[in-house]
Amino acid sequence: MKESKIPKAITQGLVAMSSFSGNPEIAVITAMLSPTIEEVSANIYQRILSDFQQIRLGKVLCQMLNKIEQKLSDGKRSRSDTFVTKEDGTMLKQILEGLLLNAMDEFEKKKVDSYSSVFANLCFDERVTFEQAIAIIRTLKQLSYRQLCIIALARQENLRTVSWDVRFKEHASLNQYADFFSEILSLYNWRILQQTGIGISLTMTNMALSEFGMLIANQLDLNTIPQSDIGNVREYIARINSL
Repeated sequence: MKESKIPKAITQGLVAMSSFSGNPEIAVITAMLSPTIEEVSANIYQRILSDFQQIRLGKVLCQMLNKIEQKLSDGKRSRSDTFVTKEDGTMLKQILEGLLLNAMDEFEKKKVDSYSSVFANLCFDERVTFEQAIAIIRTLKQLSYRQLCIIALARQENLRTVSWDVRFKEHASLNQYADFFSEILSLYNWRILQQTGIGISLTMTNMALSEFGMLIANQLDLNTIPQSDIGNVREYIARINSL
């Protein structure tokens, strides 16, 4: 591997992680994570990347290292199951590679932070299986930043979307919000949002986060989304309900 292609800031971050090795428990995770991150990132940096991809990749890696360092500083204990131990950490490497490949082509700047959150959280949360991690990565790639804001709002309160299917059909003035409605419907179809109440209604009801939606919200650290951005989503919903 041509390690010299890895930006200096990332190399310094890897060294900083190793500096926590004075603690025996922390030494275990740094001994595992540092070479894994270095190997996967070096392999990707050997490819022909555009300037845009290099900038995105470097930003995500630096954020990732910072979040891992913070968790170590906070005394968090890393997971020690087969997710990180089986076949020399092959599962963890696959997850990291998938995240980095998706992140370096991400054009929405505000989504970038979520990629680093996923990996950092997966390194410390044994409740998330390898299969769930793959599902989270695939889902994250498809979601827009506004959909992340919708999920963040649904974590705080139910979405007032009752009878929107009828409302949008009967009121042409709502066509200007068709893209927003489509994003909410997509979240429902992906089972990130679910109907409130008991059973399933044939018409649209208010929406709440499903268990999968809560998993997405937690692993992506959507509680860190600015309240102003969440407020924009709340305002969209209010406008639609007022027409």
